[in-house]
Amino acid sequence: EQLQGIKQHSAREKMIVRHMDHLGRIFTEYTIVHRLAKAARFTIEGAQHFKKSDQPVLIISAHTAHWELVHEVMHQHGIPAAVIYDPIEYSLRLKVAMQARRKMCPEENGYKYIPASKSAGREVVQWLKGGGNLVIFCDEEVDSTIWAPAFGRDIPYSGNLAKAVKLATKYNMKIVPMHIK
Repeated sequence: EQLQGIKQHSAREKMIVRHMDHLGRIFTEYTIVHRLAKAARFTIEGAQHFKKSDQPVLIISAHTAHWELVHEVMHQHGIPAAVIYDPIEYSLRLKVAMQARRKMCPEENGYKYIPASKSAGREVVQWLKGGGNLVIFCDEEVDSTIWAPAFGRDIPYSGNLAKAVKLATKYNMKIVPMHIK
């Protein structure tokens, strides 16, 4: 209602149903995302930014389109990386998501999955000290508010975007923004 100025209850309800349908499709696609990736139903633009880097990369992205294809991009370009993920409360959805991620980027091939938690920072620092690459999704939710895009608000200094910049600076990482469309 605030973002789009919707006043009618029925219009708002239609938008909610459309959004839930979209979420259902995304979680259904988890089970076949590896096949979508292998079928080359997407193109990668800007891959030269990965190939030119002689330093670790910090990939920043957002949960747009099918964000899980970020894993396939990393795999296709031989970029083993750690990914911080939200251990969502729905255990079946988390299980399906993690199976899809591990199918595209197996941990035995150098990929690491770090659940967001109080101890995640220590795990990330250990990974980065070893020269590892990192993926951070910067459109985080904190206290029921999505902080990116900012929509004119000041972004908190404790958010993922600020943390990405601090980590990249401290560990001499090249920031590579990635957008799945």
